[in-house]
Amino acid sequence: MGKKELIKKSALKKKKKTWISILSPKEFNEMEIGETLISDPQEAINKHIAVSLMAITNDIKKQSVRVVFKITEIKDNKALTEIIGYEIIDAYLKRITRRAKSKVEDSYDVITKDNIKVRIKPVIMTKNETSNSVLTSIHHKSKELLIENFKNNSYNDIVNGLITHNLQKAIRDGLKKIYPIAVSEIRYFRRL
Repeated sequence: MGKKELIKKSALKKKKKTWISILSPKEFNEMEIGETLISDPQEAINKHIAVSLMAITNDIKKQSVRVVFKITEIKDNKALTEIIGYEIIDAYLKRITRRAKSKVEDSYDVITKDNIKVRIKPVIMTKNETSNSVLTSIHHKSKELLIENFKNNSYNDIVNGLITHNLQKAIRDGLKKIYPIAVSEIRYFRRL
């Protein structure tokens, strides 16, 4: 072994790694959602962690939803986070998709009241098989309702609406005048 290799090895040994707790945002009472091993606090900034919504809310009905957090800062050896994503797992979507129902899916970017750009992918399923013209009406009306909702609410209000399922309920209520809706979900939501 040469001198350079010994210096590199000793430099690697000096970096001591420590475990730090990752805390959820204030909306979830800053509870611990995980831990990470780091040698420098700046390493953790902008890391993402996905957690089941059931683990945070203790509501078994929300086990099919995954919330994505981003570490924003390190304070007192704890990582503080913000919510940047919301996803429904594929297994749940397959389970709720039944025969003899029509499905409308979409994907587009919207901007919230506080100018935060978000990608959203809604999925809407009717109670029965329906015609393409009705599906087109549902598609246009759902997009109109979502864009209007995002335009009138802040990012935090939108996230709270997603988690409490109020946003999905508002979309379903707005669409039931066109055709009976079985499922109205936001399968993907991500801050850009």
